[in-house]
Amino acid sequence: MYGFLCGISTMGRLSTDFFGLEEDVLQRTKHFVVRFFGLIVSFASIVATLIILLQSDGTTDVCPNCTWLSCIPFPPWEDDTSKWWYCDDCGSVTADIVAQPNLRLDLYCPSGATAEIDLEGETNLDRDILEKRLPKYCREFCPLAEERN
Repeated sequence: MYGFLCGISTMGRLSTDFFGLEEDVLQRTKHFVVRFFGLIVSFASIVATLIILLQSDGTTDVCPNCTWLSCIPFPPWEDDTSKWWYCDDCGSVTADIVAQPNLRLDLYCPSGATAEIDLEGETNLDRDILEKRLPKYCREFCPLAEERN
């Protein structure tokens, strides 16, 4: 948002010779007002954000519901198993294989929780295949960010 407002406010206008159109006083006034208020809103937003961030303690989330502003799973029209990009920490999840008393995977979730996944019925237990499945297991068995707070 800041970049958009700053860009609109500060970008140079193309000359009227480029398009061959003349601007009247009303259009020039409208462009000036848009640029002026864009700069004012940008500056006020940056100052407000800076104040909010400086008052936080650095460990708690200042705005837990604001993740949709900074991250969008892509492509949004695909289901959760077919996305190219996710907005979670499941890409860095780790796990251990436990063989006794029954074969299972101990998945260490980003939230700090541990999920146990039964592997008894699995036919493909190749290490590389299991490593590729870890993010999927994380999204399926680990608590979501909303449940952690």
